[in-house]
Order: sequence, then C-alpha cells, then structure tokens
Amino acid sequence: MTGQHGWMFSGELQMIEHYLGMAKFSTAQMQSWQKLLEKRRDWLAARGMKFLFIIAPDKHSIYSEELPDWLQAAAPAHRETKLDQFLQYMKAHSTVEILDLRPVLLAAKTNGPLYLQNDTHWNSFGGFVAGQEVIKTLHKQCPDLPPLRNENFLWTRTNSTGGDLARQAGREMTEPNFYSFQTVGSLVAPDVQISSNIFSTWGPHNVGVISESPAPLKVSAVFFHDSFGGSWHLLFGYSFKRIVFINEKREFNTKLIEENRPQVVVVEMLERFFNTLVPEELMAKDALP
Repeated sequence: MTGQHGWMFSGELQMIEHYLGMAKFSTAQMQSWQKLLEKRRDWLAARGMKFLFIIAPDKHSIYSEELPDWLQAAAPAHRETKLDQFLQYMKAHSTVEILDLRPVLLAAKTNGPLYLQNDTHWNSFGGFVAGQEVIKTLHKQCPDLPPLRNENFLWTRTNSTGGDLARQAGREMTEPNFYSFQTVGSLVAPDVQISSNIFSTWGPHNVGVISESPAPLKVSAVFFHDSFGGSWHLLFGYSFKRIVFINEKREFNTKLIEENRPQVVVVEMLERFFNTLVPEELMAKDALP
C-alpha cells in the first residue's frame, strides 16, 4: 500500500480492519491472552525472575498521517483498536506489566523519522527510542539496570537502498530514513554473536543471538522477539551484562530460561501479530502448569 510522500505500508493480516477499529477481540479472546501472560509471569515469579510483555506498534499506528487519503478519511474520530481494547481490559483485570510503545514513539516523531519509508520496520533510531523506554520500564523491576543515554550515541541520517516492502513491490528504491550510530565517551561495546545451538520449539531454524558485555554490569536477560527486536541486539548490550535473544515472538522456552537463570524475561511482539495470533496455541506449546 503506497501512502503519502512515497511511504509504503503493509496491507497484510487485515491491516485495514484493524486500523479502522472494525476488528475486535471477544471477551473470551482477551481472557485467553490474560491467562497466557499470567501463566508466564507466575512461572517466572516462582523462580525469582521478572517478566515484561512489549507490544511494538505497527508503522501505521505511528505514521497514520502518511496513509492514503481514502484510508485516513475512513477512520472514525474515536476509533478503538484491538490493542486499545486489550490494554483497557488488562488494566481492569490483571497486574501483568505490559509496555505499549506507541506514546513514546509518537512523542519522539519531532526528533526525526522513526520508521523506514520503504520497509515495515522502525529504523535504528526508532529502535533506540523504543529501547530507552524498555530499559526505563525494566529499571523499576531491576534497579541495577543502567539507562540508554542520548548523550552516549551520535546518530547520522543517510540514504540507503532496499526495504522489505520495496522488494515485495519488485522495486529498487532509495531509503531516506536510514540511520547509523556511533557511541560517544567511555561506553564499552558488547560482544554479540550468533549462537549455533539455540533453536526454537516452533521450528527447526536457529534463532539465537548472545550479547555479553565486558563492562561491570549486573543484570542478565532472555528476550523472545520478532524482527523488530533485532535492533536491540547491540544496543541492549550497553545496559545488560548478558542477554540471550531468541528471534521467535511465540517462544517461551522454559528449558532455555532455566539453563540461563536471567533476572528478567522479556517478550516483544509486533502489534499486527498480537492482533492475529491465537493465544491458546501459544499456551499449548508453553505447556505451563
């Protein structure tokens, strides 16, 4: 879907129905998500570990003004998305900590583009802004976790090429919203390596990345995530002593968690996957009591 000023959007997974607020969760579906998240939280709490569930916003949730005119005109003035609906439900019925990244990303738009124009993903700067909020939120549970400070990173906006949406359209396009960064000051870079022996229970593919910092940091973590979490592999190594990243949003591998004994376990999931995944299938795979 091509929008304003050349911006491209994914129309997959009933994007229009979800954007307009036409698609809704039933009460039973919200109860199933609640049960899944509480089972994970409680299993970790029994072993002295913290839990955070993160929803990464779809690109159109942050840049709705770049959608096509006809779609913007069709949006109700007070539309409620599935994510809005679920957050209100959980606030009334549960104490699981859920991080909605929409407010911080919407507030940061004036500092520069946060998503790629020809791709579904946020750019590295958008990932940094989101990552700052993740660390800030986790700091409440893990006081030894140092923040990601703006003054420690120098961002450079340059043109690039590519983008998953451009490739799907069969086009080679310039990407104007690409950022690179370098650290400033005394930050110690982590060692980030692909693991050869971490596999998802959802399939035979290798999904593991391990970040280890030589700096005197204290907190360790396991992150289950989708492709949006890839921008955190290096960035979070400046705050965590050790992180095991698993690139599978549905995963909750208790064997791997117990082997690594992290202080905190994080699950990041893109909004459109949260809208469409079936929590009962995730619970069955988790096999938690």
